[in-house]
Amino acid sequence: MTRGALYVLFTASGFAGLIYESIWTQYLKLFLGHAAYAQSLVLAVFMGGMAAGAAWCARRSARMANPLMVYAVIEALVGLAALAFHGAFVALTDYREDQLYRLKGEIVVLDAAQRTCVEEAVQETCRIRCWELEAINVRTNHVHMVVSIGAKKPETALNAFKANATRKMREAGCWQSERSPWADKGSKRYLWNERSVTQAIEYVLFGQGDELPDFDD
Repeated sequence: MTRGALYVLFTASGFAGLIYESIWTQYLKLFLGHAAYAQSLVLAVFMGGMAAGAAWCARRSARMANPLMVYAVIEALVGLAALAFHGAFVALTDYREDQLYRLKGEIVVLDAAQRTCVEEAVQETCRIRCWELEAINVRTNHVHMVVSIGAKKPETALNAFKANATRKMREAGCWQSERSPWADKGSKRYLWNERSVTQAIEYVLFGQGDELPDFDD
C-alpha cells in the first residue's frame, strides 16, 4: 500500500472518529438529560481512549509483526461497536426507564377530583416553600411541572410534592389506600438557561395532548 493511500485512510479514520463523537454526544444527551454532561463524558472517553491507545502502542508496536494489520482490526472493531451502539442504547434506556418507574402495586389512574387535589397540593407546596411554579400539567397517569427550587435538591422537591399531594387527596376522601399512589422515583431534569425553561414550559403545557374532560360529571 502506498504512502498516499495510507494518508487517505488515516484522514478518513479521523473524520469517522469525529462523526462518532458527534453522534454519540447526541445519544448521551438524551440519556443524561443535558448536552454539557454528554459532551464532557464523550470528550473524556474520546481523549482518554486515544491517550491510552497511544501509550499501549508505544510499548507494543515494536513487537508487532504487522502493526498496520493490528490497526485495521482495531478500526473494524470500532466500526462494529458503532453499528451495535443504537440497539444497545435503546435496550439500556428501556431498562433504565423500567427501573426508574417501577411500581409496587397496580397502576394508578387519577380521576378529575384527584387531579385537582394534586395540582392544588403542588401550588400549596410552592407557596409555603417560596418556590416558583412555572408550569404544571396533571394527567391521568403522570404529572409534569417546571419549578424553580433554588439551592434545594430535586429529590427534596419531588418528595415534598408527592407527600403533600397524597395528604391532599386523603383529606378530600379521594384516596383511601394506605400505600402511596406514586412511583418510587421520578424524572428530575435540570434546566440551565432561559431557552431550556421556555421549551420545557411549552412541552408541559402544550405537549401533553388535549385538555382532559371531567369524566366524573
